[in-house]
Order: sequence, then C-alpha cells, then structure tokens
Amino acid sequence: MSAPTLPRATVAGEGLTRDEWLEHRMDSIGGSEIAAVTQVEGSFGSPLTVWLAKTGQGGEMIESEPMRWGTVLEQPIAEEFSRRTGIRTMQPDPITIYRSTDFPLATASPDRLAVNEMADVTGWVEIKNVGAHRAEAWADGVPPAYLAQAQWQLAVSGLAVCFVAVLIGGQDFRFFEVPADNAYHAELFERAEAFWKLVEAHEMPPVDGSEATKKALAAQFSEVNAEPVEGGFELSMAVAALLDAQATEKAAKSHLTLAENAVKVILREHEVGTVDGQAVVTWREQARGAYAIEATTFRKIHVPKAAR
Repeated sequence: MSAPTLPRATVAGEGLTRDEWLEHRMDSIGGSEIAAVTQVEGSFGSPLTVWLAKTGQGGEMIESEPMRWGTVLEQPIAEEFSRRTGIRTMQPDPITIYRSTDFPLATASPDRLAVNEMADVTGWVEIKNVGAHRAEAWADGVPPAYLAQAQWQLAVSGLAVCFVAVLIGGQDFRFFEVPADNAYHAELFERAEAFWKLVEAHEMPPVDGSEATKKALAAQFSEVNAEPVEGGFELSMAVAALLDAQATEKAAKSHLTLAENAVKVILREHEVGTVDGQAVVTWREQARGAYAIEATTFRKIHVPKAAR
C-alpha cells in the first residue's frame, strides 16, 4: 500500500528491504534511537552506541529472537488493538521511512497508522511485544524510553496522537494514548542537533554509566596493545574518579547490608512486616536455579512499590 501523506513529513523511502532501511538510517536519527541519544531511562543504547553506528564504527545490527517475534506478532497485536478500540489501522509498504520537513535529521518508520472511514490518517500506532519481566515498567503507563520514541514519531509526522499497543508476556494486552507534546519535541530536536554535530565532527560523545556504553567500549577496544599510553592529567582525574566510585560502592554495599540486617532482626522468622496494619516489607524464601552451582533457596528483602 502506498505511503499516505502526513502533515509535517515527506516519504524518504517505502517498500525498503532491511538493508536499505539500515542504509537510510545512517544520515538521520530514528524513533528507536532518540531515547538513547537523549539518555532516557530504560533506553536500549546510549549516545556512544548511536554515534558509533552513525560514524560507521558500530557492529552489524543483527535481528535478535525478541526482535523477530516482535515483527511476527505485529499483525495480531494490531488486530487486537482495533478490536478493543474500534480504531482502524493501515500499514504502509514495509519498510516505510518518513522524514520531518521541520527537522530533516529526524526520521521515523510506522508500525501502523490509525485511519478513519475515509482512510484519512488520524494517528500513529506503535506496537510493542515485551517479556513478562517488563510488566512492572508498564504499570503506570508507557515507559520513558518508549514515550520518547512515541513523541519523536509525532514530532516527525505532525500527527496529534500516538497509540501504543503492547503485548506483555504473550498474554497481557494493553494500549495507551499519547498526545503530542510540542515542548518536548523542541527539546528532542535541540538535543538531537547537538548530538549530530558530534557525528559530523567525528567527535566521540562523553561516556556515560550505561551497560550499553560498557559493552560498546569493550567491543570497540577488544584488540589489546601491550604498550603503555600516556594519559596525563585527564587519565589521573579519571583514575581518581574510579577509585572514589569504588570506595563509594563499597561503603554503599556495607550500608545496604546494615539496613537489611536491621530489618531482619525485627522480622525474625516472619515473612511480612507491617506498620499500622499495612505490609511495608517482606522477607520470603526464593529459589535459586541449579546452573553451575548447587540449587539453593534463600530469602530476599523486598519493599513493595506501594510502600516506598
């Protein structure tokens, strides 16, 4: 199906293969990347990982098993969304990329578009398929990283609403309505522009403390050179910060253990502790699987979310 016209976007490509889609992404920032660029909580990347990809230094993007099943289940999730909401959807030729007319660095590819009876586009539809372990992240609405993606897609398209349909753990379907936030769009564009200047200058962005950056650095510098490197003042400051962080982590771990022990002394053999009749903490037995070590059971301190 031919890609429909959107208020503030042009069609950058339609009916693309996966390789063509990846090539198109090299000169723009897509919806799945903006959360990483802006360091939103829960993003599946970091400024460094996106920068490496845009400068041609990232590894090949391999479709994982969860990614594959996300694609396979898109259609049934879209159908369930329409069944529950009464909102019709259409799918432009996979894969279609739209580019913002206001900010050409911004692109987005729709899973589906919401349409009315006249086939006019009325909203963007984002479809997610996530594991059961992510259920808590969706308890209060769309998680921040996915919210950033939804707003980026609205900023690109000029549409007023993004519907987010998610299947959690293969059996828990939910949907959310995300209205456009123009102030947030302006912030995203500003931060994306600053990031792109680093891409054009081939200047590495500052590192952060994310696991994505940790893994990217390990992969980027996997070849070992035994020759010392002179780091000067910059290295001395980095090492000092490292030592300080290690000391802080050690102190924090000791403080955590002290706090847990104080709670355990009060609970004794009881699994649940209450204050004014409300459960505020549990100390329940849990199972540890037998992998490389013998299977055991243990008790773990947990503070319910409602009591925090």
